[in-house]
Amino acid sequence: MENYSTKDIANITDIAESTVRKYAQLLEKQGYIFNRNISGNRIFNEQDIKVFLEFKMFPKSDNSVDDIASIIATKYIARPDTNGSGVSDNTQANQPSERDMLVDLVKKVDILTDMNEKQNKFNEELLKRLEQQQKYIDSKLNERDKILLESLRQSQETQRLLAATAEEKKKPWWTKILKK
Repeated sequence: MENYSTKDIANITDIAESTVRKYAQLLEKQGYIFNRNISGNRIFNEQDIKVFLEFKMFPKSDNSVDDIASIIATKYIARPDTNGSGVSDNTQANQPSERDMLVDLVKKVDILTDMNEKQNKFNEELLKRLEQQQKYIDSKLNERDKILLESLRQSQETQRLLAATAEEKKKPWWTKILKK
């Protein structure tokens, strides 16, 4: 079974991409289910091409686009058969089964779990680096503070010595001789 993108459907059916998306949304509102990839984008198949071609060929003068979507979706959606044989003939044959959807969900959960684990490891490494950086910053600040305090002490000592020298110079000359 081949898969097609919106662009492929637009080229095959000669419908604008935006119109393909619009028709797909209208069909989904009516219960028609399109396959989707892991990213959540629609993936179309051969039956979907038929649906879009039918949508394109449907006479629009008598019906609104919503009505056409309802008619076409009803035609292709699986319905229970009243005679007890299971499902009626007008089923959406290529729709994903619940098992396929479950497998797809499990894959997505595994991917998200893996991404979450990687994110947690990254966060832990980042925290370690931030702690190392903070220790480095703290040690450098402590060194700087020590140097500044030592410089301040030396400056104060120098000022005291200068003040004492200046005081000595202010004393009269005879006090200097008498001290000796």
